[in-house]
Amino acid sequence: AYLQVMYAAETVEINRRAVTLAEEQADRAQRMLEQGAVARTEVAQMLSQLGSAQYDLTTAQNNLAQYRLQLKQLLELGPDANFDVEFPEISDDEVLRIIPSVEEVYDAALGIMPETRQADILIEASQFAERAARSAFYPQVSLSANVSTGHQSGLGLSMGSQLSQKLNVPIFNGKNARTSVRQARLNTRQAEIDSRTARKDLLSTIESLHRDAVAAQSNYMAAGQKLAYAEESYRLAVASFEQGKNNAVELNTEKNNFLAAMSERLQAKYKAVLAAKILAFYRGEPITL
Repeated sequence: AYLQVMYAAETVEINRRAVTLAEEQADRAQRMLEQGAVARTEVAQMLSQLGSAQYDLTTAQNNLAQYRLQLKQLLELGPDANFDVEFPEISDDEVLRIIPSVEEVYDAALGIMPETRQADILIEASQFAERAARSAFYPQVSLSANVSTGHQSGLGLSMGSQLSQKLNVPIFNGKNARTSVRQARLNTRQAEIDSRTARKDLLSTIESLHRDAVAAQSNYMAAGQKLAYAEESYRLAVASFEQGKNNAVELNTEKNNFLAAMSERLQAKYKAVLAAKILAFYRGEPITL
């Protein structure tokens, strides 16, 4: 929920940038209209783009307010609680942090993930039950003691004691013992199979998360390059429009490409951060920003 709030806040900033660009384009087109360099339809298109940008900004602000409310409710804060959200700057170093190997994450996860810890405990319990079942084959010795006191006429208090030892040799319960041992052994084997399955599933999950983290970082770097090219293309389109070499449609196309590239880079950034944080969780690291 917190990452959603952060993403929504940055989306608001992108939409503010879109409004600023649309205002600049509308002002530029108005000046060129006054100079007779463009037709009135060009100005109308620019104003239409400005209206769309302002609408999108309002929508983004509403989304941010909704995500903030959801976070507040998740924290179970009352309506009168003074609630504010800090938005730390996420640097490229944080987004492109070194991703640990699959082996590193897996080795750490084996000792902390509940599914593997539970599987290990079940194996230990099954092995104990198997040893207990095997004990039915061995003779059992029991020792008991009894102490008694009494009063005899003319002799005062008397005390007596008795010690007994009993040897139980299993002769007739061999079949039951073998059945119990066989069942206990089956339970141990099943627990071992479940443990291997849990480890296999954990490794598969970590491999997928690792692949996602690597891909997310690659996408972020690619989105950064795309943004740089789109920004330069838009800058050139503005210059061409001012020189009368292209029209409002072409300029708006380049502007929209530029804004789309900004949005794609923003999405790639948070996907990379989230993927890295999930891997960190499997290593037992606290989730921080």
